[in-house]
Amino acid sequence: MIVMDFIDKVGPLGIFSIADIELLYPNINKRRLFEWKKKGYIVMIRNEWYCLPEFFEESSNVLIICNR
Repeated sequence: MIVMDFIDKVGPLGIFSIADIELLYPNINKRRLFEWKKKGYIVMIRNEWYCLPEFFEESSNVLIICNR
């Protein structure tokens, strides 16, 4: 799986969970998410919840993050 394809599909969601990812990519290896987190492509908010770094950096999105 190419990371850019992944970002294009989950980017509009803002915040996405493992369940959301598995709907888009049923055979995803969770190790790949760990590698992308380590490289800075995605940010782990809490256990099984992620967002893109651009979404996390905007102060207006803090309330959306808190509500999830």
